[in-house]
Amino acid sequence: MIQFKQLRLSGFKSFVDKTALDIEPGLTGIVGPNGCGKSNLVEALRWVMGETSSKKMRGGTGSMEDVIFNGTNSRPARNFAEVSLLLDNTSRQAPAAYNSEDDIEIIRKIEKDKGSLYKINGKTHRARDVQMLFADTVTGANSPALVSQGRVTQMINAKPQERRLVLEESAGVSGLYVRRHEAELRLRAADNNLQRLEDLVGSMESRLNSLKKQARQAVRYKELNTKIKDLELSIAYLEWRLLCKKIDNAKSRFDEAESVVAERMATVTQLTKTQNVQAEDLPALRKKEAESAAALQAQKQTLQRIEDQERALEEQLTEAKDQLSRLLQDREHETQSLEENTGTQERLKSEEERLRNSEGNEAEVIEEKQGIGSRLEEEVSQLEKEYEEYMEKVAEVRASRLTLERQVSAYP
Repeated sequence: MIQFKQLRLSGFKSFVDKTALDIEPGLTGIVGPNGCGKSNLVEALRWVMGETSSKKMRGGTGSMEDVIFNGTNSRPARNFAEVSLLLDNTSRQAPAAYNSEDDIEIIRKIEKDKGSLYKINGKTHRARDVQMLFADTVTGANSPALVSQGRVTQMINAKPQERRLVLEESAGVSGLYVRRHEAELRLRAADNNLQRLEDLVGSMESRLNSLKKQARQAVRYKELNTKIKDLELSIAYLEWRLLCKKIDNAKSRFDEAESVVAERMATVTQLTKTQNVQAEDLPALRKKEAESAAALQAQKQTLQRIEDQERALEEQLTEAKDQLSRLLQDREHETQSLEENTGTQERLKSEEERLRNSEGNEAEVIEEKQGIGSRLEEEVSQLEKEYEEYMEKVAEVRASRLTLERQVSAYP
């Protein structure tokens, strides 16, 4: 059986400083008053053996970090705790994986917010590996060989199942039961994996059928793709032949167009020469055009004056017509008056003889009225002459206007 050789503690509960406890062959006892940390040594042994329950470690907050020294009024708190257990393996009774060394050192270290770290002979291992190591050596964190406070009473009042665990631990078969339990777990996991595999095989079969269908479609696609490529090549060849014909036709049309262009270029050259010749005569023509434009402007101004004179004469003619109509009305009125006066004169003549002896003034009145009538006749004759003169002037203006319009229309 492997023997415990030394227990080293640092920052574990009340052991803030590095402390080493040598476990010599035979019986090693620790004596001290209550509260000096005797129970902490047993908990350190259980903790380094892989204890995972913080309640069994008498933690206050339910966290495994409670095993780290929390500080006092005179000592600051630590950030980690470390426990090392040295085993004597000179008898070579350790498991085969660790049986090559005389001493086996198991270290467990915990840091705040980082968790625990296990090492066996300086190599990092899992907590399960440490627990299996101690189970194979007929001990462990939950071994009945570790008797703590109240443990004896629990063993006396233990149930048959719990006593069986004690007997199995004493017989050294607890490791086998642990391995059996692990094997059963692995078998259950393998069974679950087989069931999952069957489900996967069923799904894979459906996928295989789908893939076979897709493969047939792919083969059909390749065949159709080959036919399509052949048809595309045939179409491309036919299009190439058609394009060659179009190119030949385009070349022939291009040659024809080129000959037409050559003819047109010759015509353009001839027209250019003609244009150059005409360009030489262009200044004289422009000068002549300017002179004609000046003459046309003068004629337009003359025409404008004549039109102004015509409008003035038309206005005068209108006024003369109005005046003539008034004179005609006056003449008609005077004629009526003359007729009335003539009738009156005739009546007066008939009465003249009757009144000649009585008055001599009536002859003078008649003479005066006759003078007024003759004067009105002279004024009417004068107005008729003026009207005829105005009409002659209007005819002359119209003739001049017609002449100017013909000249303007004949001007290029």
